[in-house]
Amino acid sequence: MKSIVALALQPKKHHKIDFGIPVNAAKLAKANGIPSFLVISAIGANADSSIFYSKTKGEMEQAVLSEKIEKTHILQPSIIGGDRQEKRFGEKIGLVVVKLFQPLFFGSLKKYRITEAEDIAHAAAFLLSDNSSWVTGQVLHVDGGMSTLKV
Repeated sequence: MKSIVALALQPKKHHKIDFGIPVNAAKLAKANGIPSFLVISAIGANADSSIFYSKTKGEMEQAVLSEKIEKTHILQPSIIGGDRQEKRFGEKIGLVVVKLFQPLFFGSLKKYRITEAEDIAHAAAFLLSDNSSWVTGQVLHVDGGMSTLKV
């Protein structure tokens, strides 16, 4: 896949990937009787947002939830850190800038700290495991709990 920056310059392709793929996957899961579905969205996802990326993610979340799969979980991480096989120059610069300034993220800005891919994987593994049988239909902010703090 191309980087978010490249896709942002091509809204139709961006929408096809960030909306179309997860929504079609949810429809397939529903049609095949799969009782659990997990999708990774983004912090700030909001169908009413004026920001294209946030709006697309919010619309995707609504469409996935409308499938009414028994255990649907949505993870909303901040900027995702970690090593990648593909070279994403713009994203790499963004990560370096955020890492540099993240010690200055206080109060409500803390939720924008980098989320490590391993943290997302651990949250997903828990939500899809038998250990989470009483946890259903959650939107989980994978941001160290910062989005829920009233600071």
